[in-house]
Amino acid sequence: MRVDTFKKNTVRFLEGRAYPPLVGVLALFSSLAGIEIFIWSIISGLIFLSAVLSDSAKPIATAILLIPLFVSARHSPSHTVSMIYGDGNTSYYFTGWRLPLFTVSASLILLGLVIYFIRNKCYGQISPRRDAIFIPTVILSVAFLLGGVGSEGYLSGIPLSLLELVSFAILYLFFAYGFRERDGELAGWLSYNSLIITFVIILQLAVLFCTSDIIFLDGGVNKEGVILGWGIWTVIGAYLASQIPALLFGVLKGDRLSPVYFAAATLALIFSLLTMSRSAQILSVGAYAISLLILSLGARRRNFFRAYLAVILLAAALFSLLQRERLGGLFRDFFADNGRVAHAKIAIRNFIEYPVFGVGFSGFEGIERLPAPFAPMGPLPAMAHNTPLELMSATGVVGLLSYIVYRIASIVPVLKKRKLSCIFALMSSSVVLLGGLVDNFPFDLYPMHYSVIALAVSQRAED
Repeated sequence: MRVDTFKKNTVRFLEGRAYPPLVGVLALFSSLAGIEIFIWSIISGLIFLSAVLSDSAKPIATAILLIPLFVSARHSPSHTVSMIYGDGNTSYYFTGWRLPLFTVSASLILLGLVIYFIRNKCYGQISPRRDAIFIPTVILSVAFLLGGVGSEGYLSGIPLSLLELVSFAILYLFFAYGFRERDGELAGWLSYNSLIITFVIILQLAVLFCTSDIIFLDGGVNKEGVILGWGIWTVIGAYLASQIPALLFGVLKGDRLSPVYFAAATLALIFSLLTMSRSAQILSVGAYAISLLILSLGARRRNFFRAYLAVILLAAALFSLLQRERLGGLFRDFFADNGRVAHAKIAIRNFIEYPVFGVGFSGFEGIERLPAPFAPMGPLPAMAHNTPLELMSATGVVGLLSYIVYRIASIVPVLKKRKLSCIFALMSSSVVLLGGLVDNFPFDLYPMHYSVIALAVSQRAED
């Protein structure tokens, strides 16, 4: 009897409202104190416990959504980040006693996913006839594995191909068939988790702004100092922007937390702007405006949102008029290519040389052959700052066409069903995809997992 009581109480906690804030507190503490290698052990244990005991994939998803926020800049594998905030040990996770601990934690997470999928018979829900995205996902997975076949960088690119396969395919299929809840409940769960993610990032940024002496220079924000964990300003800004639609869906639900969701979405917009990432600024403003427009048409307090949207538009027009000269200079800087043209030329050259399967994800260009300002600052290698161009370079025409089919298959069914719960989840996922037109967000360690899980939520609409 005591065992059954323990199990019920544990499951109730893992699936309850207190669990996401607890994981968020662990993420904040881990990133600020630089003890992520230890906290990961706790999280991997929680994921494994959830897989063994719970019939819901939500506690597993919560942990995976927040895992990128656990890491600290001081232990980043990026040489550039390490020079700014680190201790110079870019192999921190993969040397000494930390390697076996890291390996055990990662293995425990993967084992947990397998156990959950089998224990809950998630495989029984797979139906290529009913699921428009299943076959395109399998085809895209094969295209990733074939990326770089015939080129010199094929073997070195296999680990990265496997990483993309895990993100785009394995994680998606796990949650698409692992979630047992209906779309409305899942969309509300996603909003609640976005609330936790947003507050963790904002607190991390607030601490950074208060403690770093290279953030505020010459009367403005020095974006090159805006670094959290393994993510630089562009990634952090995009991650915040992707939370906005899910947060404003929380407002649409109209429960007692609606004011908190609204405040969090507004703060996500403000802090996304403060990262000084040009792409994130466009994404956050666009996501905020479109979500507000939907609220003004369908929310319970639609008149408030109509007035609020009108005030914002009027204030923006007045500010633009008064600051038109200064804004003109900002717009000129805003549309500077900042190395993207050089990246595009490299991608096209790779595609012309290997048009069928590309050069693989590690064959884009050596870091030492790129001008220093345009070299990658994260743990991943250099990539084209555009998803289609990156796929052309890494996987050739096979990967590009597979990706286009995959995206069409994932978006069209959601739009046809016209359910706001699924549309808002798709919007949160699509923020990362749209950002992929000017950066590497769909392939980056920070926003990719959120985008994939939000996509899985968007597919859960009942026929």
